[in-house]
Amino acid sequence: HTIGTDVEEQDQFRTWTEDAKGCLVRGSVATARAILSHALEVFPNKRALWMQMIQLEREHGTPESLDKELASACERLPHIELFWLLRAKECWVGGNVDKARQVLTDAFNANPDSETVWLAAAKLEWENGEVERARVLLERAR
Repeated sequence: HTIGTDVEEQDQFRTWTEDAKGCLVRGSVATARAILSHALEVFPNKRALWMQMIQLEREHGTPESLDKELASACERLPHIELFWLLRAKECWVGGNVDKARQVLTDAFNANPDSETVWLAAAKLEWENGEVERARVLLERAR
């Protein structure tokens, strides 16, 4: 890897995130993706880095590549509710309600006391005409 050459350890995070942004400005999506992938290997617990990768995939990737990165973020940082919620929403918007339900179920398991996850699950059911399911979820959330 030449990505880490001549970059001081304390400067890696900042340098790599800025380099990835610069690559995107120049239209070098694959290079930006490679830089962020490497950075995530070095800094797998950096929420901001995951958000940058997710944004890259949202704007330049495929639904599959976005889901892959969201799934990885959920697996690596299971207590960050935002990643679960983003993944569930992407599944739902993409027409896969059952997968969105499964993502939210997994989110419950990782964050059992999360009001946000409960409300998202209820909203998913409500928006899909499953009013009774939504009602049951809201009762459980109390």
